[in-house]
Amino acid sequence: ELINFIEDNMFPTVTNITQESMTQVLKPYGRKGVMLFRTPNESKQLDADFIKLSIAHKSAKYIFIVGDCKETMGERVAKHIGIDNTKSPQMVIAEKKEDLARYEYKGELTFEAMDKYLTLFKEGKISRTMKSEDEPKENNGPVYKVVGKTFKQDVIDNQMDVFVKFYAPWCGHCKELAPIYHDLAKKLSGNKNLKLVEVDSTANEIPGFNIKSYPTLKLFAGNNKTQPIDYEEARSEEAMLCLLYTSDAADEGLGVDLGGRRIIKKK
Repeated sequence: ELINFIEDNMFPTVTNITQESMTQVLKPYGRKGVMLFRTPNESKQLDADFIKLSIAHKSAKYIFIVGDCKETMGERVAKHIGIDNTKSPQMVIAEKKEDLARYEYKGELTFEAMDKYLTLFKEGKISRTMKSEDEPKENNGPVYKVVGKTFKQDVIDNQMDVFVKFYAPWCGHCKELAPIYHDLAKKLSGNKNLKLVEVDSTANEIPGFNIKSYPTLKLFAGNNKTQPIDYEEARSEEAMLCLLYTSDAADEGLGVDLGGRRIIKKK
């Protein structure tokens, strides 16, 4: 109890962005960070309203932080939590559970408006902000582009078998895989129950999927979308076909179970 008391009271009502204050936010199931990014040239009224907000919502579960996202520490924090450091002023709430979630506030930066937003957040009525590219205007395959805002409809909410490649544009292994994956998709384009897609994980966030290495390949079988199969074998056309052709992939050394059904019928 003494340790908890010290941690709860080690920072002032509003504190600056520092390694110590951010540790409180970024450790799993730590304190929720209500963060105000602004430049020194912003109005004094904004700072006064934010201090008033911190007093009104003072809690051991929250920490109120201010900083300049154009300075070194603020820029690093902004990049880490996924906000645009060129926009100032702005308020965001960050919390770390299984992954780091952020809730970007888009309203007026007055005490009344921020107070209403934070109250709604506490009531669980605010959805987390997810990064997403715009939906592509043309998406004719053979590898279909999926973005954050279309992932649910394109991958989850259908009966199709969907093979997903999560990649990063700068990744060398991803660049090597790209033509192989394209040729595989072209070869299988006649199968109406199967779709090969790709997601740029640096520009799109998918709820429930914290992709940490690239490329990551997952098979979302039509009869079991809740338990995608992680593909971790050779990134060759032959090896990937092996996964998609067989209903008993364990016999092929892949160690997965497709529920006793073939995804692609052998000719």
